[in-house]
Amino acid sequence: MDRPAPCAFLFVPGNSPEKLYKSWQLGAGALIFDLEDAVPESQKLQARQNVSLALNAAPERATTAFVRINGCSSAHWQEDISAATDRNLTGVFLPKCESPEEVSAVADIIETSEKRAGMVPGSVSLVALIESARGLVEIPQIIDATDRLAGLALGGEDFCLNMGISRTVEGLELQYARSHLAIWARAKGCLAIDTIYANFHDSPGLMRESQIAKQLGFTGKLAVHPKQLEVIRGVFAPSEEELAEAKKVVEAFAAAQAKGSAVIAVDGKMIDRPVFERALRLLASAQRR
Repeated sequence: MDRPAPCAFLFVPGNSPEKLYKSWQLGAGALIFDLEDAVPESQKLQARQNVSLALNAAPERATTAFVRINGCSSAHWQEDISAATDRNLTGVFLPKCESPEEVSAVADIIETSEKRAGMVPGSVSLVALIESARGLVEIPQIIDATDRLAGLALGGEDFCLNMGISRTVEGLELQYARSHLAIWARAKGCLAIDTIYANFHDSPGLMRESQIAKQLGFTGKLAVHPKQLEVIRGVFAPSEEELAEAKKVVEAFAAAQAKGSAVIAVDGKMIDRPVFERALRLLASAQRR
């Protein structure tokens, strides 16, 4: 993606034209027009048409837009990709992803749809939604299945369903899955997107869960309601205090290096090269936003 990586990904139901068109103005880091779980079987065709029209009518300098297609076990996924492939489409979310073969098949249809639409090859990226035990253990193969892979996302609700466990506020049941996914995403150099927090009235709970995800190495989080966007951005985007501290670290370390020292102390904390590099990355990411 040419623009800064988003941190808040908002699902928008494809069977609601009103919500689709309004979503461009919500200030989300990225929109995910949903053709899967949010849409009843009887409305799949209409939702596909709605999403195609909404993408085609995207305003200038529009928010990054993805489409969550139906899974490869459905009868809809190929038509979903074909209808959604548009110059304003950033990428495709592949739900319930469990194998590299699924990823390769989706990538092939995207390539065909790009050619048909006259788009530059490779324009449309792919995000794999990991929502089962099999999907989790197949991540090493999934991430190597296509160069289009831009991210991994955790579908916590379906993952817990697959595991036969309950989703809790504390989230201990997802701790291993989160760590595993985030580490592999970092190894691939792609986005790591955390699962939804279903209770959109509970902002403190969302903040707590977002902070945990950030500490585990996630770069963003899925959202189910516009009111969640500000909380997610507040956690994943660097604060003024973090930026000020990073600037102090960079300036102090640079000054120490000029004097031949590679380890210094700032505000009572030891600062060596890894800390310096993290500070540089933080400042660089803030400049891109």
